[in-house]
Amino acid sequence: MAVRSAVNVIPRDIVGIPVLELSLLMRPLSARVADAINAPLIRWIVGDLSKLGLRKKPYGPLEQIQREAIPPVLDIGTIDHIRKEHIKIHGDIDHIEGPTVYFKTGARENIDAIVCRHRV
Repeated sequence: MAVRSAVNVIPRDIVGIPVLELSLLMRPLSARVADAINAPLIRWIVGDLSKLGLRKKPYGPLEQIQREAIPPVLDIGTIDHIRKEHIKIHGDIDHIEGPTVYFKTGARENIDAIVCRHRV
């Protein structure tokens, strides 16, 4: 998986309650305050993203929505696959030749499929 930028990752649910429902409880608070309250719980559930090769945004998921109008990454099992090394994290792609992806770090991987998200 090539990940170019910092991310906020939130769990799909917390103790069986959908995180989207829990976020509604935080609506009366500012995004920054709600993120500060939620940060320890998210860190406990999701873990240290830097240990997985991911960079965390300098602000939380609710502030991300306000600033960027882009939702955080909703984890539906990918983090567990990264931990189990079923998915390998890479940074920026340098170029692609046939089935081989060359990364700016010098690493290269043969791949089966490319899924692309492009923002204008």
